[in-house]
Amino acid sequence: MLFADDIVLVAESDLEVQSKLEVWWHRLESVSVKLSRTKTEYLFCDFGRPSNPSPLALARTFISICSDFRYVGLLVQGNDEVDRDITHRINAGWMKWRQVTGTTCDPRMPLKLKGAIYKSVIRPVILYGLEYWAVKKMDKKRLHLVEMRMLRWMCGVTRMDKVRNKCIRGSLKVAPVTEKLEGYRFVLVWSCEEER
Repeated sequence: MLFADDIVLVAESDLEVQSKLEVWWHRLESVSVKLSRTKTEYLFCDFGRPSNPSPLALARTFISICSDFRYVGLLVQGNDEVDRDITHRINAGWMKWRQVTGTTCDPRMPLKLKGAIYKSVIRPVILYGLEYWAVKKMDKKRLHLVEMRMLRWMCGVTRMDKVRNKCIRGSLKVAPVTEKLEGYRFVLVWSCEEER
């Protein structure tokens, strides 16, 4: 049995998508691959244009419209936002943080080792897929707040202790996440320029 998952058909208009869908369906049927009409769904991206999606049909079965879907590990949204993907990455970071809490919150562990664990285990989970985000100031602030909450917890410091963020970062040897955001962007632009 052959399965073909996550096929993307991109077009400017609904009619163009419908024709591509028909061609794709006939090609699959010609090589004995069945297309599930109940599981197939499509994403309509309006990108600021006030238009409604017209229903697509495949062999007289209407295809459902979804507001977002996962593609290659990223959450693609129809409204040109990345809020839900960033929220998902933050939650994944907290889940990874909970897995290593036994070592990161142990007061006998050296702070430098805690910082190394954060940099090598937790931060990559949070920043996965960053190259594709159009990050806003609000998103940077959310990522900064999450990072500082984790780092404070690792050090055993509360906000009531009035220890500055710079001191916490210095003791853990961790750079701010906003600098890492800009570093990832620079690497992406640099690698694109290198290929030309």
